Amino acid sequence: MKRILAASLLLIFSMSLYAEDWVIKEKNGTCRFNSEKKYFEYYSLKGRKIANIFFFDNGPDYYSEGLRRIVENGKIGFINRKNRIAVKPQFDFAFPFGGGFSVVIKDPVYEKMGEHTAVKGGKYGLVNRYGRIVVPMKYDSIADYSKESGTAVVYLDKKKIILKIR
Repeated sequence: MKRILAASLLLIFSMSLYAEDWVIKEKNGTCRFNSEKKYFEYYSLKGRKIANIFFFDNGPDYYSEGLRRIVENGKIGFINRKNRIAVKPQFDFAFPFGGGFSVVIKDPVYEKMGEHTAVKGGKYGLVNRYGRIVVPMKYDSIADYSKESGTAVVYLDKKKIILKIR
C-alpha cells in the first residue's frame, strides 16, 4: 500500500512539473504552455512568438477547417496553418469553425459542468473564415446553419427566424 501511495505521489509531482514545461512540437511551430498565464504560446520554427493559443480540453486548441483559436487581450480570433492571423481577435467567445463558419458570442454566460465549462448564454452570431460577420451577434441562439443552403436558423425572444447568409 505504501508503494502505491508513493508511486501515486511521484506521478502527481511529475505531472505538475511536466505541465510547467509542456512543449508540443508541430509542423510549423511549437506550442509552449505558460503556466503563469494558463495558455499556450505559439512560436514559429525560427522562435518568433506568433500568438497565444486558446486552451481547450487540457491542451492547445486544434485546427478545424485549417484554423485554430487564438487569444489576445481576452478576445478570440483565428490563426491559419501558415502562422498568419486569419480572423483578428475581436470576439468574447468563438467556437471552432465548422461548415465554413464559426459561431461567435458577445457577452457569453458560462456554466461550470464538472471539470468543463459550457457557454449557456450571450448574443450569438456567425463569422466566416475571412473575419466577415455574416450574422450579427444579436441572437439568443443559433440552432443550425449551412453554407450550401445559404441559411441560418436563429432564435430571438423565443422566436425562430431563418436568415439568408453568404
